[in-house]
Amino acid sequence: MTSPHSIGPVGDRVSFTLLTGFLGSGKTTVLREVLRLPDMAGTAVVVNEFGEVGLDHLLLEATEEDVVLLQSGCLCCSMRADLVDALERLEHRRAKGELPPFDRVVIETTGLADPAPVLQTIVQDPELGRSYALDGVLTVVDGFNGLATLERHHESRKQVAVADRILLTKLDLCDEVGDGAARRAALEAALDQLNPSAPRIRVDHGKVDRGLLFDVALFGRHDERPDVDGWLRDEALGRDAPADAGHPHDAGIESFCVTYDAPIPFRVFQAWYEALLEFKGPQLLRVKGILDVQESPVPIVIHSVQHAVHPPVALDAWPSGDRRSRIVFITQGIDEAQVDAAFEAALARLARAEAR
Repeated sequence: MTSPHSIGPVGDRVSFTLLTGFLGSGKTTVLREVLRLPDMAGTAVVVNEFGEVGLDHLLLEATEEDVVLLQSGCLCCSMRADLVDALERLEHRRAKGELPPFDRVVIETTGLADPAPVLQTIVQDPELGRSYALDGVLTVVDGFNGLATLERHHESRKQVAVADRILLTKLDLCDEVGDGAARRAALEAALDQLNPSAPRIRVDHGKVDRGLLFDVALFGRHDERPDVDGWLRDEALGRDAPADAGHPHDAGIESFCVTYDAPIPFRVFQAWYEALLEFKGPQLLRVKGILDVQESPVPIVIHSVQHAVHPPVALDAWPSGDRRSRIVFITQGIDEAQVDAAFEAALARLARAEAR
C-alpha cells in the first residue's frame, strides 16, 4: 500500500456511477426515467444491450453502431464485449471530439451481476483510473418482493452490501395489501443487517430526485471540502435490527464499525490492512474509514472494494471534533472480533520489532 497523499475533487476525470439491482427490481425503469431529465445532459450511459433497457423511444439519432444520442443529450453506449473496451472507446472518442462532451458515466449492470468485480475492473485498470473516478453504487431493491429475493439469491445480497444508496421501488404495492407494512418492516430489517449505512430512497414508478443519486463520493466534482460524515455514515452502524425480523438466512454478510481512540502508527495500519487484503480480500466487500495516524497531523481516508484499494487520502483537516479512527466494514464471513485480533497482532509485531 502506498503512503497517503493529498487529493482534491474529481477534476478532469469522468465521474462514474454503478447502477445495479436484481432481476425485476425496477432498475430499467429507474434508468429510463432518470435519462428523461434535461439536466442529465453531459452523461454517458453504458448498458449491455439497448434492447434490454427499453430505451428505444428515447433515441434521437445514431452516431455509430454502438453509440446513440438520447433526447436528453445523454450518450448511450452498448457494451457488447468488454467493459474496459467500452469505457476506453468512449474516452478516446470524447478526447478526439468525435462525441459530444460528457463528464459523467452511468454503468448499468445485468440483474445477476456481482458489482464488486465491475468496480475492481475500473479502479485497478491504470488507464481507466486516470480517466474515471468512482462516484457511487446505486442498488435498486424491489420493496414488495425484495426480502424473498435477498433470501434466495446471493447476488442480490452482494448488490445491497456494496451500495452507497439503496433505491426502494414498488412500495406502492405494499400500501395496497394487508401485510404490506409487515413486508416492508422485514425488508428494512434485512437491509439493516446487510448495509445499514446506505441511505434508502423511495422511488415512485421510476421517478426519483437525481440530486439524491449523484455526487455522493467523498470528493464530488465541485466539492472543495469532503463530506466525510455523509460518506462514512458510521453512526448508522449503531442500529441493532431485531434478530427475528426476517434476515436473509445464512447470508454471511455483516456490517460493523471498529474505532480506535489512540493514534495508530501507519506501519501498523499498513501491515494490518495488507494482511487482511491478502488473506481475506474477497470477503472484504466494502471498507471505508478515517484514520488518526501518528505520522500525520491530518486524518487519512481509506476506501476499498474487495481487492480494489483506492490510495490513502490525506485530508486538509479533521471534519469534526471526533478524532478517533473509525473504519466501516461490510464483510462476508469475517466478524469484528477477527478484525480486532488482526489489529492487535500487528501492534504486537511492531512492539517486538522495536524491542530488539
